[in-house]
Amino acid sequence: MVKNSNFIVELRSWESEFFGKKWGFLSFSHLLQSRLFESPSKVEEDLKSIIEESDSLFEILEVNVEADIFTIVPYLENTGFRLVDSRISFKTILTKKNADYQNFPLDFPTLRIETFSSGYLDQVVSLTRKHLVNNPSFISRYKNLLFMEKDSADKYFTLWVSNAVMSDNSVSCILLDADNSVQGYFIYQKKGAEKGLTVYKGILTVISENYRGKATHLAMQSFLFSKIMDEKYIIDNTTQLSNLPVIRNHIKSQRSLNSVSLTFFRKNTFLK
Repeated sequence: MVKNSNFIVELRSWESEFFGKKWGFLSFSHLLQSRLFESPSKVEEDLKSIIEESDSLFEILEVNVEADIFTIVPYLENTGFRLVDSRISFKTILTKKNADYQNFPLDFPTLRIETFSSGYLDQVVSLTRKHLVNNPSFISRYKNLLFMEKDSADKYFTLWVSNAVMSDNSVSCILLDADNSVQGYFIYQKKGAEKGLTVYKGILTVISENYRGKATHLAMQSFLFSKIMDEKYIIDNTTQLSNLPVIRNHIKSQRSLNSVSLTFFRKNTFLK
């Protein structure tokens, strides 16, 4: 760990091992916003100092910037950080009653929604590769070749979706056509608790092009809500700012906006 009065850099162990790169995560003092106003030169000096110390320890530095501290972005960019991803998060308390109120029907008569079972794993992985890994319009930090290798996204998303959909903590469904081919999937996973309520985080959802629209995403989500036994719980929906159709669906289903953030990477050889 490297630290000073405004910044801390800590090792990301899982990423370092998985991607074969020493991976550091930069975080801020909770006083950074006021210090940027009071003494921007000191903040700039501290940022440059911690990066110099970290360059000998980490190949990649990652930082997430919430909307309330976007004023730090020019300082990050001046020291070699580059925008690689974005997030918009909705956190909503649901009960059985208001989840039923948001019950969206499936509007494709040739399709059906079923609970995921392991026999469909290969098709789920294949769908992930087609619509996320090999889709140039899908943006991901793990597809950014300034920082990652060509196979990084495939390794990451294959492992992520496989672990998530097979987890005992997951509530997952698949969208099947008349030939029992998987045309979509949706995964929620238990992720701890807040305010005494279980949090169900939306992990990943994919739908084949022919079956998008007509609130298919919301119909699958309604199916999953019917499988959650908690009387009251929190739904955490997070997606990229570029994913406008999903954001519209969250607004349509009355989700509560929680946060907006940007993710930046810095490679220690990027400007050398």
